[in-house]
Amino acid sequence: MDSTGASFGEIHLRPTRILDFADPAIVKALTQLAAAGDARQFLTAAHAWVSATVRPRYSMDDFQAASRTLRVGAGSCSQKMALLEALSRGHGIPTRVHGFLVDGSYWRARFPRMTWILPSTVPLAWPEFLVDAEWIDLSQVGAVAAPDASRPEFANVGANTMFEAAPTHHLPWSCAFEGPGRCPLDSSLVDDLGTFDTRDAFYASSVRPYPRAIAWLGDMLLRFKRVA
Repeated sequence: MDSTGASFGEIHLRPTRILDFADPAIVKALTQLAAAGDARQFLTAAHAWVSATVRPRYSMDDFQAASRTLRVGAGSCSQKMALLEALSRGHGIPTRVHGFLVDGSYWRARFPRMTWILPSTVPLAWPEFLVDAEWIDLSQVGAVAAPDASRPEFANVGANTMFEAAPTHHLPWSCAFEGPGRCPLDSSLVDDLGTFDTRDAFYASSVRPYPRAIAWLGDMLLRFKRVA
């Protein structure tokens, strides 16, 4: 039982279809990151490594295996979060995700000419990592020492994607449910779906916005849009 009262165990460390850290490509990456230090230092180093190694690319395939993202060398925010989770589990750091349902309009600035492809709500699997008996989320990985209030809000535009921006920008997804007016994301959060032991379980639940065939077609279209 952790300090928040949530249980954790082997399920938070084992490989999954998405978090396939036993794949040789990820094993090789873990070897490169092995000297990163304690858990917090490893997460900071692994986040920086993924940011430098995997270029941003829009995609709708949240089920893509982390090893494929690494081999392709490109991935969406969700796919890079999965890779960071896979590296973390492979290093012995338990992970889970906090599921949120986000208003599709949050992505309109990135897709001004493709708003027709955006669903009304988008499921977000926000990674959490067990460090020193406490679950910390992606915005606390490698975060600057300054208080959250002094960190700039993430505008979700430009070359800096959510994955890269998480440690340096104010992205407090869960704060929208702490009371009205306490969070800049109040207007974007639709629902808090709770925590899930694995990313696979979250995306296999009823929150999936598209059938796999439609998601595949969307991927084909998004390949022509550059992240900028």
